[in-house]
Amino acid sequence: MLDLGFAPNIRTLFKQLPPQRQALLFSATMPPEAHKLAHDILQKPTTLQLEPNTPFTAPIQHTLYYVEKNNKFALLEWLLTQTPPQRTLIFCRTRRGADRLTERMQQAHLPAAVLHGEKSQALRHQRLEQFRTAQTPILIATDLAARGIHIDDIHCVINFDLPNEAETFIHRTGRTARAGATGHAIHFCDPTEKKYLLHIQHTLATELPLSTQQPYHSEQIRHFTGATAPATTKKKAPPSSNRWKLTSNQTQQLHRQKRTTNSRKNPKKK
Repeated sequence: MLDLGFAPNIRTLFKQLPPQRQALLFSATMPPEAHKLAHDILQKPTTLQLEPNTPFTAPIQHTLYYVEKNNKFALLEWLLTQTPPQRTLIFCRTRRGADRLTERMQQAHLPAAVLHGEKSQALRHQRLEQFRTAQTPILIATDLAARGIHIDDIHCVINFDLPNEAETFIHRTGRTARAGATGHAIHFCDPTEKKYLLHIQHTLATELPLSTQQPYHSEQIRHFTGATAPATTKKKAPPSSNRWKLTSNQTQQLHRQKRTTNSRKNPKKK
């Protein structure tokens, strides 16, 4: 609710309540904004943390794939065609990216629908119901739109775009393996996302299990630190290249052109 901009509404609502009240606040994570809200609206609250703040305690099978950005869709299509698609939630970083991926999925005859903030409330409700009832087994969503998804039997979560924060990673993977069920979380990582992966693994003190058993594996990403572009992607001109060197005749011609231009700009007074 905080991410969707409802914090002012919550504060306004609590101002209308009597001073003596009972209030409970639940959150999968406690970012600074949630801590501040709890301090403002709750009176000397007692904090209960039921589980450690990590998705790796849940019965979720994690799989990491290193893949170049232009091969991501091919890898996704390959994964979804290995077995009949069950209820799968795919995360994209932007609305435009979610729309573009949905179009490609539909062109590939994969049953997918998109969910993000630019869709009307009625359409979002319809898409969620179709996903809940498995009429559309694949839902492509952004982070904010997916915050309201509470479906117990999501089989798989796929990070098509790796999140840049560990908190978002927890929220995404927490959509599967709910209510005691097991689940699968798949993470795509291209060279530009390696820094996000390293941050997530460092924050959660866990290394995601890497699988190379896929046709689009990129081995160079394994050794990429994420700080700069891989050295293998830079193409330098050969040292002996004369592409930009001038011959002596060309140099003399260039000097003559400069003298002619200067004489035109500064004509001698007679």
